[in-house]
Amino acid sequence: GRITIRVRIDPVDSSLHISVLNDGAMGGPSGGFGIENTRRRISLATSGKGSLSLLELPGPKVEATVVLPPELITSPIPDAMPKNLPKLNSTHLVP
Repeated sequence: GRITIRVRIDPVDSSLHISVLNDGAMGGPSGGFGIENTRRRISLATSGKGSLSLLELPGPKVEATVVLPPELITSPIPDAMPKNLPKLNSTHLVP
């Protein structure tokens, strides 16, 4: 399948929007344990100002969007982020 990644800054509130568009259908409800856990982590890390949404689109396609507040972009919250995340580099990118 094809994956499209979009990143934009909202011109109104300066929040960061990161969207991943993937071929395929969701295959079930968008509120499973993993999704709800991710939503809670984003909310905790952003003091309730961030979000994760899933949207099923024609095609079929699924779009997952993470919204982060502008203060997180300029002032990371290190205590809210897991310590064991792998570092990403160009070898993790798919052409």
